[in-house]
Amino acid sequence: MSGDGRSMVFPIRHYDLSVIGYLRTIDRSILDDSKLIEVMAKARAHHAANFLTQFDVTADNKRWWLENGVLNNDDKALFLVESDDHTVVGQDGFTILSDDVFSLDGTMRWIRRGHKDLYVRSGVERASICFFMLGCKLSTTEVFKDNIPNVKNSIRMGHDIAAEHRLFLSESDNTLRYEKVEDIERSNTDRIILSFEMTRDDFLKKHPERTRFYIGGEENDS
Repeated sequence: MSGDGRSMVFPIRHYDLSVIGYLRTIDRSILDDSKLIEVMAKARAHHAANFLTQFDVTADNKRWWLENGVLNNDDKALFLVESDDHTVVGQDGFTILSDDVFSLDGTMRWIRRGHKDLYVRSGVERASICFFMLGCKLSTTEVFKDNIPNVKNSIRMGHDIAAEHRLFLSESDNTLRYEKVEDIERSNTDRIILSFEMTRDDFLKKHPERTRFYIGGEENDS
């Protein structure tokens, strides 16, 4: 792990522990980076179908979310995903839901560049941070069933499908919202959300190499 005075950088390692990219935490300097915020807003609009809430994304409301939803939120982390040559190709994040549970979220690829497994291994790196640096015991994530690439990535990380949820779609104030419903009769859309889970023990069985960097005292040595 390294820092540049403002952000922290975590190497993204492949199965053989070679570095294939980096996770760089965002800091308050991003609020003054109008070009980057515009890129993030356009990416959010482009990938709108993969989110439970869909609305008109602008640079202003993206900046507001970065400041209030991320930087002022102690339970949330957001990273810029970089290829091995430090080109920013997208974003990834996680949210601490309780003392023992976290959710992998905020995933968006902005450009097609970097290692083909970059986002799978980014998920492994984020899970490692939560399991071993923050002491969590359970990883969760939610993905639309028709978002095939992210479904496959979640499974490759080691997650199992814990539940399928039918949805109710509503619209108000120019915002579309998908809500999970228990009563199938309330569902008014064919789309389904999959809930994934992975325990810390299952993660270690799937990725035993992680112990070198997070249990063996060499965390994120690059």
